[in-house]
Amino acid sequence: MSEPAAVELLSVVERLRELGGRFPDVHLDNQAEAAASAAIRTALTLVVVGEIKKGKSSLINALLSDPGASPTATDVATSVALRFEAGAPGLCVESYPGSDGVTPARQLIDRGQLDGFCTESGNPGNARMVDCVVVSHPARFLSDGFVLMDTPGLGGLYRNHSTVTWRHVPNADVVLFVLDSAEAVMSRHEIEYLQRIAKLGKPIFFVQTKRDLADTAQVAAWMKRNLAIIADALGKPAGSIPYFCVSAALQRKSEAEANPALKARLAQRSGFGDLTKFLREKLMPAACKQRRDGVAKDLATRVAAAIKSARERVAVTTASAGDETVRLEAEHAERKRELAEWLANEVPQLRKRFANDIADFQRIALRDLRERLALTPANPLWTETVAAIDQAAQQGRTQQVPAEELLEGLRERCGDATVEILERFRRVTSDALAQLGERLDLAVGREPVPLEEASSVRDRTEIAIEIVTDAEAQTGQLVENVLTSLSLATGLGGMVGHAVFPGLGFVTGAVVLWWVTSRKHRIVQEREAALWRAKITEAAQHEVRAVLGLAQQVAEDISVTARRVGDDWLDRCMAQRRQQVSELQTSLTEAKARTREQGKAAAEAAKRDLATLQDLSQQLQAIVSGRPATGVKAALDVASGIA
Repeated sequence: MSEPAAVELLSVVERLRELGGRFPDVHLDNQAEAAASAAIRTALTLVVVGEIKKGKSSLINALLSDPGASPTATDVATSVALRFEAGAPGLCVESYPGSDGVTPARQLIDRGQLDGFCTESGNPGNARMVDCVVVSHPARFLSDGFVLMDTPGLGGLYRNHSTVTWRHVPNADVVLFVLDSAEAVMSRHEIEYLQRIAKLGKPIFFVQTKRDLADTAQVAAWMKRNLAIIADALGKPAGSIPYFCVSAALQRKSEAEANPALKARLAQRSGFGDLTKFLREKLMPAACKQRRDGVAKDLATRVAAAIKSARERVAVTTASAGDETVRLEAEHAERKRELAEWLANEVPQLRKRFANDIADFQRIALRDLRERLALTPANPLWTETVAAIDQAAQQGRTQQVPAEELLEGLRERCGDATVEILERFRRVTSDALAQLGERLDLAVGREPVPLEEASSVRDRTEIAIEIVTDAEAQTGQLVENVLTSLSLATGLGGMVGHAVFPGLGFVTGAVVLWWVTSRKHRIVQEREAALWRAKITEAAQHEVRAVLGLAQQVAEDISVTARRVGDDWLDRCMAQRRQQVSELQTSLTEAKARTREQGKAAAEAAKRDLATLQDLSQQLQAIVSGRPATGVKAALDVASGIA
C-alpha cells in the first residue's frame, strides 16, 4: 500500500478516536488500537524457519549485507531467536517472565557477548531464559521496513529449538521457509512443521540456499524435487508455490568484487536480486495493503454500525425536542388544573373549617368565662366573695375592713381565671393557625400567634381590673359617706339631750338620750350594715361584670384577629399559587425556546457526526477498493513466476 494510503488510514483512525466517546460502535479497544497501529506502519515481519544447518543465518546476513550480523559457526549456532530491526547498532536481551510472572527489563549487551546468549555453545539449553535477542542494525533492507526473525533450527538434535521457533511463528506477517541445495530431500519433521504453519493461515514462501554448490541443472532438479514434496504437503499445485534459489556465498563475492561486469554476473547468479526485488516491490506493498485493508474493513464495519446509530440519534434527537415541549405543556396544564381545583374546592373548605374552628374555640372560651365569673351560688368564686362580705358585716368590721381589701381577693381570682381561659383560647387559636399554615406550606412552626390582643391578655385583664377599681372607689366613697353621717348623728343626739334635760348636764343628757334612742341605734346599725353589704356586693358584682365584659371583648379581638390572619394567609397562598402558575408559564415559554434550541443544536451535532461517519465510510471504502487489490497471495503468485 502506498504511503498516502497509510496517511489516510491514520487520519481515519484519529477521527474515530474522537468519535469513540459518542459512538461505542467505533470505540477502539486495545486490540483494535494495536491492529490499527500495526497497519499504519510500513513494516513486514519475516520469520525465517528451517532445519538446522540449512543456511538461515547466512541468508539473513546476506540480506543485511553484513556477514557477521547473525552467528554462523559450524556447530549448532542459534539457540534463541534473534530479531533484527532498523536502528543504530546495538543489542539487547529480552528474557522470559520469571517465576513471579514479572518480565525482566531489557538487558543491553555488546557484540562480544552475543554468542554467550544466543548460541548453543554459549547458552546451552537456553539456561539464561532468553526469549530473544534484539539486534538493531542500520542495513538498508531493515530501513525499508522489514523485520527479520532468525529462529533456531527445527532439527531434533535440540528439542527446545522447535519450541523457541514456534513461539515466534504466530507473530509473523510472512514465513520464509529455508531449504538447501545439498542436503537430502525434505524430512518428515520439516513437512509436519510446514503443515502446522500452513494451518495458521500465514503466507509462506520458500528459499533454497547454497545454489553455488551445484550446477544449474542440479539446482533445478533439487528445486523440482522440493516443490513436488511441498505441493503434496500443502495440497497446492507446484506452480503456485513461491520458491527462490539463492547463494549467500555468491552474494558476498559480488559485494566484494571490484569489477563491475563480474560483480553483476555474481549478483545475478546469487539470486538475491530477484528475492529482494520481490520482497521490496511485491511482498511488502501487498502485505501492508492486505493488513491495512483488513483493518479498514473492520473499521468500516464499525462505522456502518455507528452510522446506523447516528441516523437513529438524529431521529431521536429531533423527536425528543418535540416530546420535551409536549411534556412541559402537559405539566403546565396539570398545574393550572390543580390550581383551579384548589381554588374552587380546597380553599373554601379550608376557610370555612378554620372559621368554624375559631368560632367553636370562642364559644368554649366564653362559656368558660361565664361559668367561672357567674354571680350565682354555684360559682365558688362568687360564693367565697359573698361569704367574706357577710362575715365582715356581721362582725361590724365595716370600718376595719375597707372595700378595697375585700375586693382585692376577688380581683386576683377574677384575673387568674380570666387569664387562664383567654390564654388557653389564644393557644388553641395559635395551634389552629399553625395547622392552617402547614396546610398552606407556610413555615410558621409552633410559635405563639403574632396577635397583639392574644399576646397581651394579662395586660388587658390588668386594665380591666383598674377600671373596676375606679368604679369600686366610687362605691367606697358612698359607704364612707354613710358612716360619716352616722357619726354626725351621734354628736347631734348629745346636743339635743342637753337641751331637753338641762338639769342633767350635757353628758347625762347624752346618756339619757342614748338610752332612749338605743333601740333605734341598733336598728340604724343594722341598716348601716345592710346598706354596706349591699353597696359592697354591688361593687363586687360590677367588678365581675366589668372583667367578664372586657374578657369577652378580648376573646372577640382574638377571634377577629385570628380570622383576619387566616384569611390573609389564604389570600397570600392563593396569590403565591397563582404566581407559581404564572412563573410556570414564563418558564414554559423559556423552556420551550431553550428545548428547541438545544434540540436543534443536538440534531445538528448528530447530523454532523453522521456526515463525518459517512465521510469516513467513503474513505475506508476507497482504501479497500479504490486501489489495486494486490494481496499477499497475488504477490506470492508473482513470486512463483519469478522463481
